[in-house]
Amino acid sequence: MSKLDQKLQPVRAGVQSPTPPIAQIAKPTYGALPATGYVREAKLIGEEILPFSRAQLWKMVKAGKFPAPVKFSPQVTAWKVELVREWLDARGVQQ
Repeated sequence: MSKLDQKLQPVRAGVQSPTPPIAQIAKPTYGALPATGYVREAKLIGEEILPFSRAQLWKMVKAGKFPAPVKFSPQVTAWKVELVREWLDARGVQQ
């Protein structure tokens, strides 16, 4: 062990990781989702139903890791609620 490591050892012992373990991170819930129908991106991300950003949502859609949305018009895109609930259920998200 180097001299620097010896000096920093007591300091490092008291430092906790800035990120809590996964088990301590609160899982999102999806009680805000309607029972059926369609939901827009703003509701999924804005109400924190999904635990990731808008950019990550679209990356996952493109990779086939999240259900694809339905395009109703050039300006309107929404996800089928039932598919979003199935996706959340498969990952153990609480209702």
